Amino acid sequence: MAIAFDAVGTSGIVSSTDPIEHTHTPVGTPRGVLIFVSVNNVDSDVVGTVTYGGVTCTEVSESPAIQGTGEKGLVAGFFLGSGIPTGPQTVSIGNTGASARVAYSYTLTADADLEVVDSQGDSNANSNAPSVALTLGGRTCFLAAGLFTGVGVVTAINVLSADWSNDIEDDFGVQCAAVGRRTSTSAVDQNAGFTLTGPDEWAVLGVAIAEVAAAAGNPWYAYAQMRVKTELERTWKRRGRLWEPAYTMRRKVA
Repeated sequence: MAIAFDAVGTSGIVSSTDPIEHTHTPVGTPRGVLIFVSVNNVDSDVVGTVTYGGVTCTEVSESPAIQGTGEKGLVAGFFLGSGIPTGPQTVSIGNTGASARVAYSYTLTADADLEVVDSQGDSNANSNAPSVALTLGGRTCFLAAGLFTGVGVVTAINVLSADWSNDIEDDFGVQCAAVGRRTSTSAVDQNAGFTLTGPDEWAVLGVAIAEVAAAAGNPWYAYAQMRVKTELERTWKRRGRLWEPAYTMRRKVA
């Protein structure tokens, strides 16, 4: 089973609660967890420690993406790729301040532990294209993105392309938040994000996740192991009362 989407959950919009918590219910046995947090009306990082089932998640590179002028806000991302508890689990997000915010959680299934291949953040005060370019390096990846935007209604948030799905969209009242994902995996570099019906403020964070790459075999180690085995055979192998000539074993090594 290759890496695949499993389930998505959300806290709904909350404020001034520390920590923010919701229960995420996987469908299968998760091998990866990706959590986005979108916060309204802030221009600095206000997201604390994030845990899934009591296990601390690692913040991804370029998180948080912050839109610090005009209609302000941020989106942050956190990941867990091993040691994931099964069954329904509590998602907990440390919270500073009273600004409205929402948390989104994805679980992923796979055959192995997972890792972040690339994550990119960006922001803009007047654009209708909240997206980032992700480099996949030829690895088969699940892609997702989180969004904060100054648009006033969720209907102004559109999918990036036909290959993308906007899973959840929330309205803060004047600004909005959303998460979306590519509906199929890809090994080709991709853009991740959304489109808007018109230019507005936004912050976006895109993440690509793949199975942990298996370590390549070391041919020198294999050769050394063969040499050790051969030396032992040569040391102890006899013909009658005589030791077998060493040159015979050297030909076997070659």
